[in-house]
Amino acid sequence: MIVAPALNASARRADRAQASLRAAIRAAEQLLADTVDEVNPDTPPRTLLDYTEQYRAQIAALVAACHLHGN
Repeated sequence: MIVAPALNASARRADRAQASLRAAIRAAEQLLADTVDEVNPDTPPRTLLDYTEQYRAQIAALVAACHLHGN
């Protein structure tokens, strides 16, 4: 029976960072897909503001995941 060696702390951090980055990318892609038809010249200002807040949150999550992945 072959047993894989235990991951060291650095490898575990890298795996978590990679998973975090993948999750942030998937969430951002989903937000874009969900809102692609909703953002247009007829979209009410309040709805646009709501989307802007969601977009900002997704960008912040992507930036945080990128920083985590880069370290």
